[in-house]
Amino acid sequence: MKNSYLSLVIVLALFLSSCSKKAEESADLPEETAPTEVAEEQDSEWTIAVEGFVPAYFDKGRKAYAINTVEQTPDKWAAATKIFEQEDGVYDMTLTTLLETDGECSYKVFVDDEKVLSVTNPRIHGTDTEEYAPIEHIVEKVSMKKGSQIRVEFLSSSNGLVPEGDAFGYARARWTGLAFTPAAAE
Repeated sequence: MKNSYLSLVIVLALFLSSCSKKAEESADLPEETAPTEVAEEQDSEWTIAVEGFVPAYFDKGRKAYAINTVEQTPDKWAAATKIFEQEDGVYDMTLTTLLETDGECSYKVFVDDEKVLSVTNPRIHGTDTEEYAPIEHIVEKVSMKKGSQIRVEFLSSSNGLVPEGDAFGYARARWTGLAFTPAAAE
């Protein structure tokens, strides 16, 4: 009887330990939200329901704007807009995007409808680069005026290398921020 009781205690302890580990692991998983019209990014707001573009959403777990590639037609751009609230001046602009193994997404940044950046993330499939590693795309000496409209456009992509069901996975064109820092005086 003691051996049966001891065996039951050991099995129960292993089960509880396994449940605890699974709970810890699931707490680390990113949480994604349904598309919303406005999403907060640090202390600024981006409008992510922009006329003429597919809707975007905010991935809370990765703190990134993205395209829901399950619900949206591939090869359609999403966009987010906001008003530049800093003082007039010359700034270095940094767009931070996330690298994804299933595609090399493209991004454009416009200031008052003038394109200041057009970039495509590099391929990381088959490399040692970590999934969702941030990469910074920098444009130096961008003239900015307070009140200018900033628009970030982003396009999902599939490289046809990551199987998903009976097709291939699409990267969601995740990006985490657009920063403006005063340019160094010459």
